[in-house]
Amino acid sequence: MLSWYGITLSALPGDAALIEHERTHLIGFRPDEGEVQVPLSLDPGLDLSRTVFLSRMIQRWGTLPLLLLNKLDLRSYRYGYIGTDDWFMCPIIPPGSFVVVDESHRRIASSGWTSEFDRPIYFLEHRDGYRCGWCSLKDGQVTVQPHPSSLCEPEVYTYPEEIEVIGQVTRVAMILDRSSLRRSRT
Repeated sequence: MLSWYGITLSALPGDAALIEHERTHLIGFRPDEGEVQVPLSLDPGLDLSRTVFLSRMIQRWGTLPLLLLNKLDLRSYRYGYIGTDDWFMCPIIPPGSFVVVDESHRRIASSGWTSEFDRPIYFLEHRDGYRCGWCSLKDGQVTVQPHPSSLCEPEVYTYPEEIEVIGQVTRVAMILDRSSLRRSRT
């Protein structure tokens, strides 16, 4: 029925990107519905081990039903959006970023990293919404630690009563043009 009014379900995610979403949230993704624009033909000389201008390497674009992406095991991942007012992990994950969340990594790691770039970032759900940040678990409490440059305060929740670990953030798609970001808080 939506097509009667010129609304296509496959275009909804792209249209949603035009609206500023202030709050961090999960993104519903059903691989059995809709289509996605993908490169159908790449330059045969493409060497993925080198940095390339990918736009020049794509010879032909086309649509692909999302159902064909089932082989990529999309069911193991969730997708989140970092709200335009969520500065908690900036500059590592700035507002307006999309994140891929691996649900198989829900256990909070207490060691094993050497820098802020190695430290696991978790996507969490609490009673007021979602939070993305570094975590530590001690005495039944989860401390969600922001990036120091964000000027945000750490948050403490009783675990698992007040907060749930959705999974570990494994990939980020973000805007690099910082001038398009507006910091609306004081």
